[in-house]
Amino acid sequence: MKDKNLFNLGKILKPFSYKGEVSVYSTINLKKYSFGSILLRINSSLVPFKIKSLKNQKTNIYRISFNSIDSENKAEKLRNVEIYCEKNQLSEEDFNASETKQLIGYKLIDINKKHIGEIVNIINNYQQDLIEVMYIEKKLLIPYVDEMIIQIDHNEKVIEMELPDGILDL
Repeated sequence: MKDKNLFNLGKILKPFSYKGEVSVYSTINLKKYSFGSILLRINSSLVPFKIKSLKNQKTNIYRISFNSIDSENKAEKLRNVEIYCEKNQLSEEDFNASETKQLIGYKLIDINKKHIGEIVNIINNYQQDLIEVMYIEKKLLIPYVDEMIIQIDHNEKVIEMELPDGILDL
């Protein structure tokens, strides 16, 4: 299975109980889907894990127990492991909303490779999404539209955009 067919659902934060449950962070409402199993990236390999139960813990935090993990020691080995599903398992709405949320923390550069700032928030708006960028100790809202995006480098966590004249002066 190719990585391009996968969607990063989030990551395992830590063990939750002595029975092997784990706390998972995800911006997707995992309760909305009936995942039989999910993929965990362990030592650069994707390993399927069958889900025994999945419960809400709090906003964006879920408690998951896997069939094959039955102790706190086994769960501890999964700390900070990223979790994936196939893209076709998600609704288009969740996929699109989450794709943009994953850009938080990325660096924004302009067409001349000038560093503008770090993306601190994504505002999903009815008409267009906005990225909130820390720029010289102030927050700027920049339209996140296809016409302005030159490229996104997910490995380097950098977005290159052609910014409208004067937007940095606002």
